[in-house]
Amino acid sequence: MKGPTVKKALTIDPFTADGNVIDVNELTEASDDGFAVNGSIVSAFFTVGPFIWKFDSDGNEEWIQSYTGYLVDSYGITATSDGGYALASFNGFDAEIGIIKTDADGVVSWSQTYPATSTDYYVYAYDVAERTGGVLLSRWKL
Repeated sequence: MKGPTVKKALTIDPFTADGNVIDVNELTEASDDGFAVNGSIVSAFFTVGPFIWKFDSDGNEEWIQSYTGYLVDSYGITATSDGGYALASFNGFDAEIGIIKTDADGVVSWSQTYPATSTDYYVYAYDVAERTGGVLLSRWKL
């Protein structure tokens, strides 16, 4: 049985210029045949916030955008039909999950948070998908 074809392997330097660490969680194919990855930017003491890192089809960086103030981490990303992206994000400390929707350049179009129904557990948002009429967000609790 033959597996999928690997278009290009890419090694990402996890350290930013200011000494923070990039924690990559998921990859999505972009509408322009490039791709984007998401995750969180982590300092020595705490998670700074979610990000999207956009690359062209050859693996060259196009842009990176962080979203401090929009929850803490992001595990899920999907490219949307308008050329932008949707992130599944969460803040386990405040027991909330949310969606960050961006345009094709990573500029926030809108965001929405949803509080947990109980503070008795730690919540994660793991996946996001576009459907006719909007986006879906999946969650998991610990």
